[in-house]
Amino acid sequence: MGWQIQLNGDQHSFDWSEENCEVGGDAKRLKELRSYIWERVITKTEYLELPEAVGGYD
Repeated sequence: MGWQIQLNGDQHSFDWSEENCEVGGDAKRLKELRSYIWERVITKTEYLELPEAVGGYD
């Protein structure tokens, strides 16, 4: 699971996995923040009106 954030022209990547161990502390709070923000974004009219994405990385 991961998160990419662009702030003031700098891009930051945060990745974590629960495959081999339980996520706790700051990582757990970051995961909760990510979920909270995503839930807020996907309900916004502006997001819902965006065109379908085209392209991507292979």
